[in-house]
Amino acid sequence: MPKKIPSLVSVMFIFLGTLAVLFSMGAIAYTPTRNNASILNDPRHWTVSCLGLAFMGAGIAMLFQERKSWFLVLNGLMVICTFFSSMVWIVYFSGKAEPKKGTDYFSQ
Repeated sequence: MPKKIPSLVSVMFIFLGTLAVLFSMGAIAYTPTRNNASILNDPRHWTVSCLGLAFMGAGIAMLFQERKSWFLVLNGLMVICTFFSSMVWIVYFSGKAEPKKGTDYFSQ
């Protein structure tokens, strides 16, 4: 049987996930800097919400890893779906380059 993850780590994951969700909903004010050239330079993006939900779900899963219930199965599915949907968007669709006119799939 694997070792139990300390509850401090799971509480940290829940806290960071909650913080990300609050930033993405605008509950916590965000002041952008001048030279913000990152992929997600605006915290009010759906991928920030998804990653926050994934972190919260992972923290809940770590906190209650000894229990077996349908809630934890749904929690695991939520973690997988939110994490991978945000990662797919970041990897495939967040590019800054625009396709040349007439070369993309939808312009035909």
